[in-house]
Amino acid sequence: MKRIPIVYLAVVVLLLASALSCSDKDSPEACQYETTMNLDAHNYDAVLQSPCATTMQLAAAHFGKAGYDTRTVLNRFIDAGSAVGNRDLGAYLGSLVSKVTSPMLSNLSSSDFRYASIPPTSDEYLDAQFLLGLVRAVRALAVIKSIIDVDAAGVLSGCDINANGIPDEADAVSCAFKASGNADPVTGSCVLSAWTGTWNATPDIVFSGQTGTYRGLIVTVPTLTTPGSCPSDYNKLLHLSSGPTGTGTYRPSITVGTCQAFDALTSAPAGTWPCPSAAAQDFLSSFQADVNGAVSALATALSGTTASEVQQSIDNIRAQACGPDGACTADELAAYIQDRL
Repeated sequence: MKRIPIVYLAVVVLLLASALSCSDKDSPEACQYETTMNLDAHNYDAVLQSPCATTMQLAAAHFGKAGYDTRTVLNRFIDAGSAVGNRDLGAYLGSLVSKVTSPMLSNLSSSDFRYASIPPTSDEYLDAQFLLGLVRAVRALAVIKSIIDVDAAGVLSGCDINANGIPDEADAVSCAFKASGNADPVTGSCVLSAWTGTWNATPDIVFSGQTGTYRGLIVTVPTLTTPGSCPSDYNKLLHLSSGPTGTGTYRPSITVGTCQAFDALTSAPAGTWPCPSAAAQDFLSSFQADVNGAVSALATALSGTTASEVQQSIDNIRAQACGPDGACTADELAAYIQDRL
């Protein structure tokens, strides 16, 4: 019998091993394993680019790109819920929400979309609802911080030149809420603890690359202590939500950082104002949808001691900010920022 050379057999074995190795590397199981490893390693871009990432993994990757992981968020809600005194909003904004950016808010929205798409028939539905509740609660707090922290520094200013124990930035936002809903923005103003808000001389402003018409509110703080480097004026942005330009209803907008505004009629530069994060994105309706959506999703999913503590923290946010009916008003949000920050 003719014998096959040993060298030939060795080559055949190596070729077969190589083929099997390539096959295993490209298998669905290998792809899923690699995606899971990337998610655990916080390599979120790789997860989002993976051809085999599940909806849950994509949602988690967007949440991670926004700067969050589930364990940390759970601990922060539990810790802030037991904050000393009634300043739990300050605890949340300090420990749970850092610098707010447009990509951060976009990733939170993408995570929301993915988790919300898991159907009730799925074995992952309850987990998805639990995580959806966390995403919405975080986003509700993020939009509060974004409109307070206009320069997007991530840390609220220590300025308090009216000596009321509340950051001047937060007082200015409360004044903007008081001014919202005014049907005559040319003459409208707000008064809050001696703060005065007056509308910018340019009746209506617009932003390059953004749709929607806006109105600038200049909030002036009374100087009761030495100002130092603290400003006395704060610019706040409201958008036209109904009615014709110049006579409609103006409501606080979700803003991120600052950018150049232009006169809506002449296109001339109209100064630097808080920059809208999305076209005519209304703070009140967005915040209300998020806190109510968070409470609803968590009520569907939660059980156990830790879960109950988290749910209670988010229930408290809604009750304090919007009242027991969950219908947020400008006055309620102004009071929430004043009382809980």
